Amino acid sequence: TSITSNVISFTMQDSIENNKINNDLPVFVCYDEDSILQATIPNVLTGGDGTIYSYQWSISPDSIGGYNDLTGETNSLYTTEAIQSNRYYKRKVRSGDCENTSLPVKIVPLALPELTTLSAILNERCYNEKDSLINVEVQKGSLQYLVRFENGKGIIDARSFGIGIRTIRPSITNPALSPGYLDYDFKVVSILDSKGCQAKAANISAFSAPMRVFTTPMPIPIFTKMCIKSMDATPYP
Repeated sequence: TSITSNVISFTMQDSIENNKINNDLPVFVCYDEDSILQATIPNVLTGGDGTIYSYQWSISPDSIGGYNDLTGETNSLYTTEAIQSNRYYKRKVRSGDCENTSLPVKIVPLALPELTTLSAILNERCYNEKDSLINVEVQKGSLQYLVRFENGKGIIDARSFGIGIRTIRPSITNPALSPGYLDYDFKVVSILDSKGCQAKAANISAFSAPMRVFTTPMPIPIFTKMCIKSMDATPYP
């Protein structure tokens, strides 16, 4: 009697390595913006069959209650939705008979800077008064702030400052003797914080600082702070 046995062969595959997203560190994005998630070092996956890798991204709001697969998100990188609260993501990789799931990556939205004050210190000024013209305050976001102003005449200034109410003097022009004044309407064009986040247009467009600037004839030998209030040359202190 002869006995014939079947030969069973095994092909050993190495476990999948280097499935690491953003070096396993949190990702910070500006509030209501998206982010692209990808491998810390792209195209360096090893293991499995060594040739073909497939992907599936999943999401969780807290990394505690489980993850849900994102339908159709089967590329090596993933562009998130606009982030308004903390989110956690994982990437599952398959190759051959092997599977590996990355550690969760947390995405944190950064607060945007907000304009809270923009007002004229005085609504009527002489041109040659050298003190500041408007009060400005920005809150939230990350210090320092770069604030760009427009004076209603097409001239834009930029100022960099920190927390608290700041008084500034944007560009103005000495008005002609006729009519003897210029009306300005100072507005903020943009606010950029140190993390690269910008204030929303709906926030900054709600503020303006109107001001009338009166002519200062030159030279004025004695009354250095007098200017012409109107065409009848009435001194305006």
